[in-house]
Amino acid sequence: MKQTVLKNNLQNLLESAENILLLQSPVGDFFLRLANWLTENGKTVHKFNFNAGDDYFYPPTQAHTVVFNDNYDAFPEFLQEYIVQHHIQAVVCFGDTRPYHVIAKRIANENQVGFWAFEEGYFRPYYITLEKDGVNAFSPLPRRADFFWNNSPSWHSKNTKRRRRYAAGLCPWPKTPSVTISNCSATRTSTRTTSTTAHPMPAITSNCGRSPSSSV
Repeated sequence: MKQTVLKNNLQNLLESAENILLLQSPVGDFFLRLANWLTENGKTVHKFNFNAGDDYFYPPTQAHTVVFNDNYDAFPEFLQEYIVQHHIQAVVCFGDTRPYHVIAKRIANENQVGFWAFEEGYFRPYYITLEKDGVNAFSPLPRRADFFWNNSPSWHSKNTKRRRRYAAGLCPWPKTPSVTISNCSATRTSTRTTSTTAHPMPAITSNCGRSPSSSV
């Protein structure tokens, strides 16, 4: 059976938008690093900061950074006008259920703007997942087991010890910087750093980290 090959979502984001708006990020400088990498790839990156923590990890002196200090009720109209004025084509955030992000998803959908959400990695710690239209309960990942069985024939292993390791969640994953799995991009990020210095984004791998795909 021919195996389905899916692009990673970071590549899909790159190909779908030239003007990208970042909202709130995980704790740390991940969004600053992401913004620098997107800029290096020819994108115009905008950023909304909502609090002192956002300002610390993503300095307002960065180009196209807006400090939103109005009240919550004013945010929908503000975001709507900003999207139109700056021709925003993608909104990116961490977690799709934060109050501002719930509004952002609605406004993005109303304007046919891509909505992309990061979340803590589904498969292991210290990784981050990127999906379009939502994460967790809103994730577009298939819910049917036969999708994964049909697209991963190697899982039909007669080696019962190996199958037990999968079932127990103890499959020995390679210790690579990042992983793309199915249609869900997972890129390693540190939530422990307090540095605002930009670093190159880590490499992306495919097939559960077993073979290199592309680097960013």
